[in-house]
Amino acid sequence: FIAGALGVALCFSVWHTPRYGIGAILIPLFFSSLTFSAIRVWCGSLLLAVLAHCTINGVIFIPKWVVAAIYFSRL
Repeated sequence: FIAGALGVALCFSVWHTPRYGIGAILIPLFFSSLTFSAIRVWCGSLLLAVLAHCTINGVIFIPKWVVAAIYFSRL
């Protein structure tokens, strides 16, 4: 299970490399994917891991969209 979780985390980080580029951003991505893998192993449900990924995306991206909307509403 440990080798599988590490392999999935590595693939997750490599998959996100074209979007974020090579750099320090891949380190938190690696650890977040370890969290998703742990959720998958612990609960046995891929759905919960996917929901965790969507939650993280929402937490990260919604504030950016709100700031952009406020900025463009003032133009």
